[in-house]
Formats: sequence, structure tokens, C-alpha cells
Amino acid sequence: MASLTQNVLKVRTAGSLEMSNRSASAAFLASAWCLPAAVLAGYLTDKAGYWRGLGAHAMVLGSPALVLLARVVLWGWALAFLLSEASLPVLCAAAVIVDLALLRFTVPSLPIDAGFLALEILTVVLCLIPAQLFARWTREQKHLAARNVLHFLFHAGLLLGVWPLLIVQCLGGDWTAWASRSSMLNKLYLQLLFIPGVLLLTGMQEFYQSGRGTPMPADAPQRLVTTGVYAYVANPMQIGKFGVLAGWGLFWRNPWIIAASFAGLFYSLSLARWREDRDMRKRFGAAWLLYRQNVRRWLPRWRPWVPPREIRSVDDSAFPVHATLYLDFRCGTCSQLVRWFLAQRPAGLRIRALEDHPTRMLSRITYTAGRGHSEEEGIAAIARALDHIHVGWAFCGWMLRLPLVREVSQLIADAVSVSPAPACAMRKTAHNKPFDRPEHLCKPANASVFLEAKAK
Repeated sequence: MASLTQNVLKVRTAGSLEMSNRSASAAFLASAWCLPAAVLAGYLTDKAGYWRGLGAHAMVLGSPALVLLARVVLWGWALAFLLSEASLPVLCAAAVIVDLALLRFTVPSLPIDAGFLALEILTVVLCLIPAQLFARWTREQKHLAARNVLHFLFHAGLLLGVWPLLIVQCLGGDWTAWASRSSMLNKLYLQLLFIPGVLLLTGMQEFYQSGRGTPMPADAPQRLVTTGVYAYVANPMQIGKFGVLAGWGLFWRNPWIIAASFAGLFYSLSLARWREDRDMRKRFGAAWLLYRQNVRRWLPRWRPWVPPREIRSVDDSAFPVHATLYLDFRCGTCSQLVRWFLAQRPAGLRIRALEDHPTRMLSRITYTAGRGHSEEEGIAAIARALDHIHVGWAFCGWMLRLPLVREVSQLIADAVSVSPAPACAMRKTAHNKPFDRPEHLCKPANASVFLEAKAK
């Protein structure tokens, strides 16, 4: 009985500690959101002429230093941590009153007219409300998709806006480098930023779709993520952040921004690496060690890593048992696609006919990665299947699966595709058994009805 009581107390203590860590992290996220949002609001206020007359020494990132600090700390961390249960309209009203009082103290000549009040309301909408919702959703584990969108937005704001602006203000530089280059060279620089940007985005996307979590350590994925970009490299988001900031520094010809990217790289390779290993070993044990033995942190593999079958069968929560791409073998275009995929020798992917799906009738190309993973259809399914070939084709798949890109690509594919021929239509007998399929279409050359490629 005493042992049972001790175990219950341990569980309660661990749960309380986890909740406390999540609350603290949620409050930190609120301030992280407020920083780029407050900088944007201050910039708009400055452009409207309300900061006119203030000395340059009193301004930080386009706002009075004290006002920016208050909006980041008070509107962010303080309200999220100390008043987490308060009504949001009440918090907004109190925050505006405090902000106006602070502005009157900081900028005595500031005219509090209708235009400024409109900007104050805009600041609340951009800064305070999203920050508090972000913190509450993180603490309560709600609205996962919205939380990941907010993570992406504040990361983009920090990498492309806040840090470069702060570096230029403190260490020097300007924003005229692009004017001295040709338009073609400027476009090339921006296109080079796209590569690390895709790695960063697809890493966050895989955390959401496969791991059901976010990049925040206290709000991390519930499962070990080994699919998508993580089958090639262990730290795509760190690579992405480094590449985006370094590329941004090259674009603006600012050595201090480039140096800041290398400082972030040093942190990732030292303190962050040690903390990550400790946390992942504690959470996933042998599965994490096996993954790290086969997937490097920063240097991508050419072919994706697929765990051996016996390991996948034992621990399906960490490693999906298999991935399957369902195609219509009767359709001429689809049968050509089958032959192409088989010729690429995909790793850990098997190809089956649409009517072989175990639980439902399919009407379009479908990809499934096993238990606990959502199915993808259409362009997204093909993009997922590209993950199983090599890093070059996988990168194309990562681009196709990005939000908005995926939807637009699917619309284009639907618009240009012809109506399916009768031979391609899905039909089943009354006993729910598939009709006999023409042998030459069901079995592409040198292949069986389906292929399960083994890990190389």
C-alpha cells in the first residue's frame, strides 16, 4: 500500500512539474511572439509620424525602448504567466491603459488622437491577443495546427526582421546592398534562401503531421519523428535557421548578420546538442539511439533511412511498419507512374492497387505510412512517395507538400487532368472483391503486383 502511494505521488509530482514547465514555456512563447509583432507595430507608428521628435538614442527597433520592453515583457510573459486565467477582454483593456500611461510618461508630447488610438488597437490585435492565445493553447494543448502556424510566423519575424534590424542598429550596416547589384543577382540570392527555408518549413510540418507536436521542447512531438526530411537528416530546422540567417546576411552584405548565424550554429552544436541528446534518450531510449546511429545531425543521407523490418514490427510507435502507395493499375498514366517508381527502387515503400486498401474504397492516389499516421491523397501522396527515393526527389516532394503550394498544385493537376476512362474507374463486386485486372497493367515489367523495397 505504501509503495502504491509513493508511485501515485511520483506520478502527480511529475505531472505537476511537466505542467509547470509547459506554463513557463508558454509564457516565453508569448513574449517571443510579442517581440516581432511589437517591432512591426512600432514601425507603423513611426511611419505615421507619432515618434517624431524622439532622439535616436531613445529608440530601439523603431520604438521607444521602454515601450518596446513593456510590450514584450508585460504583454507577453507577465500576462501569460501571472494572469493566465484572466478574461482576455479584461487583459486587453488593462494592457491598453498601462501602455497609454507609459507612452505619456515616455513621450510627453505624444498626441493621443483618433489616429494613434487606431494604431493602439492594431497593436493589440497584432501583438497582445495572438500572444495570449498562443500561450493558452500551448498550456492547454489545443489547436495544434494554429500553434504551428504561430511558431512559423514568429520564427520568420525573428530571423528575417528582428535579429538583422538589431544587428544593424547596434553594430552597423545598411539596407542598400541590393541596389548595387543586378536584378538577376538579387533574384539568385533570394532563390538560394529558398533551400534552407524549405528545410525549416518541412521540418516543422513533419513535427506537426507525424509527431503531433511543435518545435518548442516543452511542446515537442509525442512520437519520435523519423519520416519525411527526418529520414535523411536529424536537425533540418537547425540547418534551415542557419542557412536562412547566413543567406540573409549575404544578401545584405552584412558580415555581422553572417557572424550571428555562425553563433547560432555554435550554440546548436554545443549546448543545444547536449540538451537534445539528454531529453531524447530519456523520452525514446533505444529507438533514439538507433535512429542517431543511422541518421546524421547536419549532413543529409543520399537515401532515406528505413529501420529493419523486425525493429519496425516491435516498435510501431517509433517506426512505422511500412508505407504504401495506392495507385489505379488500370489507368495508363498511373501504370506508367508505377513503373517509374519501381525503377527508382524506393526504400521502405510498397505499391498496391487502389482496391487493395484494407478499410475503404479509394478514388484517387493515396499514401499511407501505417498506424498513427494520416493518409495523403493526390499530389500530396505522390510527394510523400518521393521521400522514399533519394534526397533530390525528396526535396521536390517537400516543396510540393508545403502549405498553399500543395493546394495550388492539386488545383492545377485537377484542372489539366482528363476525365478518367472507364477502364480506370473503381469498381467492386457485391462481395467487395476487386475485379480481375489486365495482367499487363497490374504487373509492370519486372515487378509483382506490389513492391516492398528494403532499406539500403
